[in-house]
Amino acid sequence: MLKRLVQLVGEGQRPVTLHELAGRLGGISIGLVEQMVEQLVHLGYLQVAAPRCGGTTTCRACDEAGTCSMLRQPRLWVLTDRGQRLARASIFPRRSERL
Repeated sequence: MLKRLVQLVGEGQRPVTLHELAGRLGGISIGLVEQMVEQLVHLGYLQVAAPRCGGTTTCRACDEAGTCSMLRQPRLWVLTDRGQRLARASIFPRRSERL
């Protein structure tokens, strides 16, 4: 199920929310998706999408803090480099890995 979650994040052309992932996984609970995402973050496959500012400053010191969309929306998730490699390997398994 964790590999499937990595594949789903990798299929999109943009970061995804927990609600989107739960829907794509067949309507499983947000809580379960959140636990799976936390595990994938811990393993180095997912990360929170970086804001436009690049996270180089604290939000309080940012000139755009009052209008920043990252503060008003749910967390968005993207694949790390490691996650991208796993997604590619899962989509195109090696001959020896095929069932």
